[in-house]
Amino acid sequence: MLEGEVWVKLGGDKGGSCMKVQAQLCNVPTPNSPKNTSVFTAFEAPDTFTNLHIALERYKEQVIQLQSLTWSGKRVRVFLSGDYEFLCRMYGLSGASGRHCCLWCEISSDQLRTPLHTRGYSQPRTLDTLKRDHQQFLLSGGNIKHAKKFNNVIQPHMWDIQIDQICLPALHISLGIFYRLYTLLEQAAHQLDLQFAQERSGGELGGETFGEYREKIEKLHQLTEERDAHVQAIAALEELVPRMALTATSEDSARAQINYVEQGITECRKKAHELDREIDKVKSDIEKGFRMEEGPFIIGLDRALKGFNVQREAYYGGTFVGNHVHRCLKAENINTLCQSVVTVA
Repeated sequence: MLEGEVWVKLGGDKGGSCMKVQAQLCNVPTPNSPKNTSVFTAFEAPDTFTNLHIALERYKEQVIQLQSLTWSGKRVRVFLSGDYEFLCRMYGLSGASGRHCCLWCEISSDQLRTPLHTRGYSQPRTLDTLKRDHQQFLLSGGNIKHAKKFNNVIQPHMWDIQIDQICLPALHISLGIFYRLYTLLEQAAHQLDLQFAQERSGGELGGETFGEYREKIEKLHQLTEERDAHVQAIAALEELVPRMALTATSEDSARAQINYVEQGITECRKKAHELDREIDKVKSDIEKGFRMEEGPFIIGLDRALKGFNVQREAYYGGTFVGNHVHRCLKAENINTLCQSVVTVA
């Protein structure tokens, strides 16, 4: 922190159906404490650009004035925080999926895949470049399909807070990384469930869907054995045909015996084809698997989470909140999660 400055952080947070915008003084031991946070606007509506513009346009001049103030001879420096979606809307960018998705520079998504030492630094964004790109976007017709030609700036920025005073959304990045890693762990556990179901049948090892999955595995084995038996029967009957032609006492007798065998071959082939179709259907059902949450290894992971009071956000794709991620990353809880797989096995 620079000496002789007062740092004020303005930030937006969407919780449930309510959008809140608050101010925090950073020059205190616990700036994120509710006691050090002042909510100055809130609304019950989606945090679209239009709604944010309606709610926050009135503060534009006040934000400029705030940055020109001093307190006890100390300059006030204003920062902006929030998740990446909120920040993109505040600065007029189309979003994280755009070709030029970075808030801080004009790098393209293709260049992001190239190491820095190979591509070098990209042109940094400033409030002036944002204004320039937005004006050019409007002059070109304002077609969002052409946003990439104008560094994905499709709206005017809302507040004059410099780009280098945007707070990196570290919390949301860490939440995303943990969620990704946990998803990989969950997928690996699900694969164990699938393998386990294929190797065993019978017994109460999971929910109803998991049991049905095991029954389909067993049914596939039975159908395959039955189909193979018919195939073997066809081969055996086909071997009889030339033998009957050679050993029959008369041509009429040979024809009658051969017709009888060929009728049996036809019936076996018909049954084998029917079984093949049924096998394909069962295989298709098996490939779909069963609901992930029904598998015993996944149930074990969920039980471990509940053991240290972590509840996933059911209405947000099973994501985690910050405090729960902090709890999950404690050494003893990491061990509990990993041990849950061993315990189930």
